[in-house]
Amino acid sequence: MSTKIKCPNCSNEFEPNEAIREEVEKELRAKITDWQKKKTEEHLSELQKKNRNGRTNYSWRNLHCRNNWKNS
Repeated sequence: MSTKIKCPNCSNEFEPNEAIREEVEKELRAKITDWQKKKTEEHLSELQKKNRNGRTNYSWRNLHCRNNWKNS
């Protein structure tokens, strides 16, 4: 089953080749990684605001490692 992409500028339809697919995939992965890091940092900031007494040491690295461990 072939999938065609329609150009938003000229309305031309074409089938993506492997090079285009890899480029788009790479770009999306980078955006997803950036978004995930931003959300983790926002969550970390909220946790730190809630826990001002300093008993728990939250860091982006600790949360990131825990998330990777849970997903393994």
